[in-house]
Amino acid sequence: MFKDFIDRFNSKYLPWWKGLSNSRKATFAASSVLVLIISIFLGNVLLKANYQILYRNLDTTEAGQIVDHLTENKIPYQLSQGGTTILVSGRDIQKVRLELAASGLPKSGQVGYEIFDQTNLGMTDFLQKVNYRRALEGELAKTITHLNEIKSARVHLVIPEPRLFKEDKIEPTASIVLHLNRSMPLSPKQVEGIIYLVATSVEGLSAENITILDSSGRLLSNRQSSDKLVMLSSNQLEMKKNVESYLEDKAQSMLDAVLGRNRSIVRVSTILNFDQVERTVESYDPDNIAVRSEESTEEKQSESDATNPDQKKDMSNSKKNTIRNYEVNKTIEHLVDQVGNIEKLHVSVSIDGTYEMIKGPDGNSVRQYAARPQEELDKIIALVKGAVGYSDERKDVLEVANIPFETVQDDWEETQQFERQEQTKYWIQIAYKIFGAVLVLFVLLKMRKRYLAWKDKHLAHRRFAEAQQEIQRKAAEIIPKVSREPKLIDHMRKIADDTPEEIAKAIKTMMVE
Repeated sequence: MFKDFIDRFNSKYLPWWKGLSNSRKATFAASSVLVLIISIFLGNVLLKANYQILYRNLDTTEAGQIVDHLTENKIPYQLSQGGTTILVSGRDIQKVRLELAASGLPKSGQVGYEIFDQTNLGMTDFLQKVNYRRALEGELAKTITHLNEIKSARVHLVIPEPRLFKEDKIEPTASIVLHLNRSMPLSPKQVEGIIYLVATSVEGLSAENITILDSSGRLLSNRQSSDKLVMLSSNQLEMKKNVESYLEDKAQSMLDAVLGRNRSIVRVSTILNFDQVERTVESYDPDNIAVRSEESTEEKQSESDATNPDQKKDMSNSKKNTIRNYEVNKTIEHLVDQVGNIEKLHVSVSIDGTYEMIKGPDGNSVRQYAARPQEELDKIIALVKGAVGYSDERKDVLEVANIPFETVQDDWEETQQFERQEQTKYWIQIAYKIFGAVLVLFVLLKMRKRYLAWKDKHLAHRRFAEAQQEIQRKAAEIIPKVSREPKLIDHMRKIADDTPEEIAKAIKTMMVE
């Protein structure tokens, strides 16, 4: 079979290879090498695609335990990322995970409440408290690690013993070290969320007693001041900035839609009322009274003449007393003023004018500034007042200035220059594309011409070989086979084979003579 392949190669492929030019041989060799490299790459990709990630970001100890388990059960696996990621076959991944879970792997490097699964009757109260703190630290670390931006976390809690007196009480503290993903930074809001997560998970722990560091030692948590006045001032400043930014965006977006971008500037300054006032008002209405209570007392007395019993004489006295209490109508109101009300607004608006193209002394076109008419400015002022909530009762201040922007001329010139450059680049790119298309077409035509020439040559060669074989076949049929007569050399070869001694003697005689 191998001999047939060699014969086929020598008779079919070798003449074809010899008929190619050196450039075609180099092109064929380069193409073959490229196809081989792509085949090897695709083979590796398909081979790796069969493996899926079992666990990643493992501790070295846990990774070793999992590898030992896979080796004992003769399960093929692969390691990546320095041994912290383990890959197994995709069809066995679910089965392997269940087996490892039954064996208690992986433990995620953190000990949580599962530490209490093992009962120890001889455990002291001190060890019980230590285990509780370890379990709490582990559970918090597991929860924090679930964030996509965090690879791993370590939590350290300091929970003091309860004290008898309040002045001797020590507050709990916490320290957190985070190992972050470089591609996904942690935002300040997320840091604040972690702080409050830990603070609400530990009894008696306050947010200002929590410190967060990253793996490089940078402080991520800002120490919040315990002074309520300082915290209140910071919140008030933040609120003031938010209100001003909100009003500026409303007015600026409206002016950009009317005048165009970069044609106006709006700045707002607010005075907010942060006074916390609680008032209780008690008012009386003397014209509107009501009976609150009424009490009536009536007394009757009777007397008879004792000296003359035959003659009855009755004497009676009655007395009536009424006490009536009136209540004056009163109203009690408990008023709490809102915090952060706007007391006064200061709004400053600068508006660019219009520009006209005129011819200068040198004949070139230049831009000339023209102020906007007052009627248009009045409309703009009305729009700004409605956008920011202008109020005459608060005595708000609104200033609008129609002034030329110094950067407009420069921006216009830069825009014109940029447009010219972009247009030049556009035409250059089109020229490059046309040149590339012509070059590719020229190469294709050349290759087509050479291919047709090679094809005609190869076809002629094949036809010549076929005609030669046909002639030989027909000649063999027509010309009879003629047996050759034996020649002298054949006789000498036969004698040499039969009697080599005689040939040796004859040679010696010829040499002597």
